[in-house]
Amino acid sequence: MIAMPIGHEMNRSRCVEKNLPRGAALPVAIPAAVLAWLLMPFTLSAAEVDATRGHQIATSFCSSCHAVAPKEMHSPVARAPAFAAVAQSSATTEMSLRTFMVTTHPNMPNIRLTPDQIDDVVVYILSLANH
Repeated sequence: MIAMPIGHEMNRSRCVEKNLPRGAALPVAIPAAVLAWLLMPFTLSAAEVDATRGHQIATSFCSSCHAVAPKEMHSPVARAPAFAAVAQSSATTEMSLRTFMVTTHPNMPNIRLTPDQIDDVVVYILSLANH
């Protein structure tokens, strides 16, 4: 069965509009739009909370080698890139960060983060591109 928009029905492989009164979909559309608008700030603040947690996790696990603060560009270990530099690289994407974080690398400790911690650190690093 094919899902059809409200007010339409199938008739020989084409859509035919039913005779609904003008504005009949408004009682559903307006509350849905208002609800989406009201929830938008909560979605954005949830991302900010994740970035804050990501910064805390990075400070705990990564700061002995990497510069993790937003404007810090010199890492304690010269070969370890600053998180801000990683964020500003054109090669950095959400997928590249996730892949990097679950792959072992020579010269790095084998730190195992939970999926939630990885989410938070990825959001944090990506947020540094705006600084």
